[in-house]
Amino acid sequence: SLTSLDLGHNRIDTAGAEALALALTQTEVLRELTLSSNHITDVGARAFAQALPKNGSLQVLDLADNCLRPTGVASLAEALADTPGLHTCSPRQTG
Repeated sequence: SLTSLDLGHNRIDTAGAEALALALTQTEVLRELTLSSNHITDVGARAFAQALPKNGSLQVLDLADNCLRPTGVASLAEALADTPGLHTCSPRQTG
């Protein structure tokens, strides 16, 4: 089973982030998802924030070097309270 997925530097945009967030709600084996250096915006961050509590396996989510602003980072921070298995979330804002 796939437990780690690195999609960094793939020009993933908001639509791609929303599709990946939806996929997160349907998997229980993925432990690490790297999406650094893409084009993910606050809308994509909100999609992940909504998906995270529905996924019990993800431990690491790397969203560094995307187009996140304080609103997107805040959405992710709020989701962390309902996502106890996630121990590393790197949403470093760069937008």
